[in-house]
This record gives sequence, structure tokens and C-alpha cells, in this order.
Amino acid sequence: MTARSNDIQQLLSRWVSLGIAFGRDKHKEDQDIEQTIIDTLPFLPGDLKLLILLLTWLDEMGDLIHLERIKTMAKVLPPTELAFLGAIAEFTKKRYRNWQLISAFARKKLRHSFSKGFVPELSERLTISVDMGQVEPDPAFERFRLRIPEIALSDKKKLIPRRYVLQDHKWFSMRALIGANWRADVAFSMLKDPGMNPYRIAKKLSCSYETAYRLKKALDESSLVAWDH
Repeated sequence: MTARSNDIQQLLSRWVSLGIAFGRDKHKEDQDIEQTIIDTLPFLPGDLKLLILLLTWLDEMGDLIHLERIKTMAKVLPPTELAFLGAIAEFTKKRYRNWQLISAFARKKLRHSFSKGFVPELSERLTISVDMGQVEPDPAFERFRLRIPEIALSDKKKLIPRRYVLQDHKWFSMRALIGANWRADVAFSMLKDPGMNPYRIAKKLSCSYETAYRLKKALDESSLVAWDH
């Protein structure tokens, strides 16, 4: 098995923890939601099936994605991966309007690259039907110069029901309770590791030290983090 194929197998196991039924054992620990999305982006230029499953999953779970966090993590993405993230957000905002935050961020960050004629590199398998005029390109993806066939979401039977994901994944549970925000993420981190200090929380979550310190202090004074983890 090549390093890349091993990487994709591990990635798919992480997705089982988040709610996509790939028919394999899931990672036992709660997976980092936004990091898993970011880690999926490099595989998308050659895998339309994975892209469709991701979009189908976001149609179900997109309200529980912390968009400020994923925006912070996306600042260092290479252009092709950022284009995919922007197009995914453009597609997903049809259901969850707040995803406009990510599509607007990606468009602004890619403006210079696009002005210089940048075109994302895609597998011919993704583009050939559009290039030959057999099908129309998906408008959300075409805005980011990704000329792939118009997307039709998968059957949601390929997803683990949302209620079971929330039962099994404490990070999602915390967001369902508090909201997809820094407060929920800091609370989850404190539940996962009660001894974690603000510096480690900030590093884990990709937030500022000031945010981690302020929210940890507030949560220490509440009973919220008394959950049995």
C-alpha cells in the first residue's frame, strides 16, 4: 500500500467518526471536525465521489461546523485547496447562509492568483464531461474556476443518522448545546483534558491565547464543564 493510499484509508476512518458510513472501523477518539475537512481537500481534485459525499454530509451537518475556526485554518492553504474550500462553501451556503463567510474569504484571498491566470489543477476524470460539452459545469464550483459536472447530492443513507453522531461525538454534542463557536470548542477541550492550560487550548484549536484564556476562565467559573467525559 502506498503512502497516499494509506493516508486516504486513515482519512476515511476519521470520516466514519464524523458521520459518513464508509463501511470501516472508525477512529475511537472524537475527531477534529475542521481539521478533517482541511485534510480532505488535497484528495478532491481527483475524487468526485469523495467530494459529493462531503457535500452531502455538509448538507446534514453544516450548521455544526465552526466557520471562524475553519477560516483561520484556511489562511495557509495552497490555491487549489482554497478554491475547493471556497466552492464547497459556495455550494453549501444554499442551505446554510452563514457559509458565505468562507466563500467570500476564499474569493478575496484568491483574487490575486486568479488575476494572474491561475487555474486549479484537476484530474481529467473530473473535467472531461464538461470539457466535451456533455454536461453543464456546477455554477458554485465554476465561480472558483473548477469546471466539474453539476453536483447532485448522494443518498443520505450513506450517512450515519445525525442523532447517532451527536450521541457518539462529544465535540458535536457540545456545539449542538452551545453553538458552533469558540466557547463550545474551549469547553470540549476542557472536558477532554481538564488539565489543559490556555496556551495548549489555543494551539489545539488555532485560536488566540486571549480567546482561550478568557473562555477558559469563564467556563471554570461555571458548571458546564462538569460533564462526565
